[in-house]
Amino acid sequence: MKKRIYLTVDTECHDINKLNEYITGKTKKGIFGLERILQLGQELGVPINVFLDIPEHHRYGDDYTNSLIQLIRKYDQPIFLHVHPDYIADPGRKHLWEYSKDEQKEILSQSVLDYRRFCGEHGRIIFRAGAWGVNKETYEVLSELCTEMNIAEIVDLSYVYHSRWRCHLGYDELGVANRSTKYKGITVLPNTTYIGFDYFGKKYAFELCVPNKSFHEFKEVIDQNELSNITYTMHSWDFIKRWFFIPGHIAGDELQIKVFKKCVAYAKKKGYVFSDLRDFCLTDENDQCINLCESLTGKIRCIWYNYLRFADTGRSFKKYAFLYFLPLIICLILIIAFVIIIIF
Repeated sequence: MKKRIYLTVDTECHDINKLNEYITGKTKKGIFGLERILQLGQELGVPINVFLDIPEHHRYGDDYTNSLIQLIRKYDQPIFLHVHPDYIADPGRKHLWEYSKDEQKEILSQSVLDYRRFCGEHGRIIFRAGAWGVNKETYEVLSELCTEMNIAEIVDLSYVYHSRWRCHLGYDELGVANRSTKYKGITVLPNTTYIGFDYFGKKYAFELCVPNKSFHEFKEVIDQNELSNITYTMHSWDFIKRWFFIPGHIAGDELQIKVFKKCVAYAKKKGYVFSDLRDFCLTDENDQCINLCESLTGKIRCIWYNYLRFADTGRSFKKYAFLYFLPLIICLILIIAFVIIIIF
């Protein structure tokens, strides 16, 4: 049986005044936003499964949404429904689970109508909630909408196993970590996760995602995976470098692109087929969640993987800034120590 891997790109702009940071990525050295991703898909022969945040048109206008649709269609890639509820409802509530079931139904039914208006009729709707913010009521609503809005099937890609706070559908409710399944009549393809932190009784899962500077971590997951359908996720800005201490300045993340190309090549070498979500089929198989920290050597390797992950995050967020600057700090300490030794 083929192993299929679905590259998904959540396309959203959280501040229209920062369109270049979230969507365009235009720099003196070229573009590094959504269009660069679409170009790489064409270059590498990889379908780009674009999840477009349709509700943003309520705030930014139809022209904004239509311009993105035209760009995606220029590269002949599919467009699926992404819903950040704060653009259509309350700006202060960013997750669907923050809304009542009736409110969720109003938000999602309007989003489906908007999606059909912009992208045409779809008997099968492939959906992902913004910030993976679903709960069990979300699936009850989706199931009801299938009947009420004449939708043949909804395939959901919102569930995240072992989510610390974003996804409010628990493992005890869905019953799987990574295997595709049915829940309340809705087909669920989980965002592929693995245990990448398992120390001192604390265990955390991470998504198999593009913003990861470690090729070897990706390689380990690919080598150990036994599931026939997995996801590889990213956002429209993941090849754009931003610094929290230099507001408004961006650059292209050439290293991330290099790692991405290497990951794609390795997955193909191992027999994985990068696929269009329109071809997804539910498969009956055993569940799996890979733990990269099970052995002593695994725990040691994961210390390095986690350093790379959080150090890279520290470029954009103050919380992890120390890890980002750590190599520079160590270098300065060594220089100072060397100078002291020479002087004395």
